Amino acid sequence: MSDSGVQIRLAQDEDQEAINTSYLQQFLRDEPTNIYLKDYNPAGIQVSDHAPNFGLTLIAEVVDSENRKKMVGFLICKICERTAVTEFNTWIHEDNRAGYEISRLLKLVDSRFDVFQMYDVQTAIDMLVLCTVPEYRGRSIGFRLCGRAIDLARERGCEVIFMDCSSSYSAAIARKLGMQCVGEISYEDYQKELGEKLFDVDAVHTHIRRFVKVLNK
Repeated sequence: MSDSGVQIRLAQDEDQEAINTSYLQQFLRDEPTNIYLKDYNPAGIQVSDHAPNFGLTLIAEVVDSENRKKMVGFLICKICERTAVTEFNTWIHEDNRAGYEISRLLKLVDSRFDVFQMYDVQTAIDMLVLCTVPEYRGRSIGFRLCGRAIDLARERGCEVIFMDCSSSYSAAIARKLGMQCVGEISYEDYQKELGEKLFDVDAVHTHIRRFVKVLNK
């Protein structure tokens, strides 16, 4: 169901604290590809830090009964350059096991399904982190955030936007938006290759998938 009371807007500097809190308390703890989050209290730089400065990060908010604005979801987007190292490969270190395993998997996705080579572009928009607070899920907020990001990317002349979906729910949003799955990695096969059980993924989540939408063509 949709929620007409939810407004989507670009993130501002004053949204940083709310983004960080939601990222740590909700996004990370619901991330399907991590069994270490029970005791996960990350320190140092996070992918959510400085999110408003990325220029395309979006906030979903409602006005409560006391006329106060409340953030109910966010989408961190970043413009990536062809020659730059991707965000997830720069902020995670091996001694941070929880984040490191996600980062290692995302590096493999990058190497196998390189959007810059596939589409011969110099820049692309990465929809890095999509989060809806639990009590507002099921209201198409994630769909609206991603749809608005695609519209903004198109308005700004971007050629390609992509999203790595570690859950079946975000993958369903990508498909609904007309994004194309250009590659996937099975969690089961990945762990067999490594010879180690890293993830405790619910049965509904079977793969990490990269979705792409080509714009302005």
